[in-house]
Amino acid sequence: MTRNAIITVVLSLLLSAQAATAQEVGWASFYHDYFNGKRTASGELYSSKKLTAAHRTLPIGTMVKVTNLANDRSIVVRINDRGPFVQGRILDLSRAAAEQLGYIAAGSTRVSMEVINNSVIEVQDTVHTAPLSDLMYMITEVDTCTKLQYGVKLGSFDDPKLAFTLSKELKAKYNAVAYVQNVKLVKGSLFRIYLGNFDTIEEANKLQAALRKLYPECKVVSYDGLK
Repeated sequence: MTRNAIITVVLSLLLSAQAATAQEVGWASFYHDYFNGKRTASGELYSSKKLTAAHRTLPIGTMVKVTNLANDRSIVVRINDRGPFVQGRILDLSRAAAEQLGYIAAGSTRVSMEVINNSVIEVQDTVHTAPLSDLMYMITEVDTCTKLQYGVKLGSFDDPKLAFTLSKELKAKYNAVAYVQNVKLVKGSLFRIYLGNFDTIEEANKLQAALRKLYPECKVVSYDGLK
């Protein structure tokens, strides 16, 4: 084989490998409304009205074409966050993107994803150290925070939708305020559920006793010491 032929084969293999990584098929979900206005891995604030998405490995700023395989609708979105960290899912889309693709009611859909702009050279995640007020979400009609005393920690979840849904159910069932803490990891996040906000540890102990049957690992915590 001549030198030119070898070069041609090598280039063909490289291009084939690049094409293979530029396309992906899997499930897409969309951001919960509670994340509107929260900081993404890129540093910008998430907006439910913009056409953006989270991907585990694509460089921040990459433009991708996403097609809903259930109805053949397609849009172009910009990667500005990391995730989803749920097995089988390849994208978390903004609500606006999910609406245009037509799967809000379903919650998730199977999509194909194709990179259309791979000129971005930024490949590292931006790490942000956020204060407690940026990490704790109070489950009310308004995303806000109050002075936190004592509560009961129930557990951690990697699916934010599950964490927020369960928090709302617990709030109604036990007539107690509920919180979700977004704990940033090296890759992705964990979403911890806390229930109750009491002035004394004795009051928190009473709620813990009521929760132990369903959540035997639950424990009383001081919100002041959360990281």
